[in-house]
Amino acid sequence: MKHHPTHHAPHNPTYPNHKRGPVHHLMENKNLVVAIVAVFVLIIIVGAFFLFTREDEVSESPIQSTTVNSLVQTCDSWCNAVQINDWCDFELSAGENLAKGSCYGFANSPLYTQLGVKKCSTIDCNNRPEVDNTCVSGLGGVWDTPNSEDQCSSINGIIRFVVAPTDEPQTPEQVCCVE
Repeated sequence: MKHHPTHHAPHNPTYPNHKRGPVHHLMENKNLVVAIVAVFVLIIIVGAFFLFTREDEVSESPIQSTTVNSLVQTCDSWCNAVQINDWCDFELSAGENLAKGSCYGFANSPLYTQLGVKKCSTIDCNNRPEVDNTCVSGLGGVWDTPNSEDQCSSINGIIRFVVAPTDEPQTPEQVCCVE
């Protein structure tokens, strides 16, 4: 009987030890792969954290800055011209996704001091004078009988419009007409 030497694997420079084949090398590299994946996931988490936490802050983009500057200029103009209804009631926007309100609200609320709308010393929204919206003395109109289309007839080529005054006509079925 011929003696056979124990079988040895042929020499392979890629795998110097036959018992350490491709599966074993993958297992050695598994720790490296896990470490790389962990670092990658950590980078994504940190990036998402900064992205989503900064979204809640008011950013000072050029568009919003221009909008806020325009808001401040509009409010200053209305204050200087003593445009009471505009200053007190007209709703403005401080920019996309930002507050909406009147100049009075922006100037008097501590929540909006960063916008820079100044208080208006010439307008008091809480103590406004009564507005006269009566036909003759307040609106400068006249009571007249409307035409067949319920409109004011023109006089000497001057077009007149129907307005809604706060007083009642002396004669029923008349409308207040102004030029």
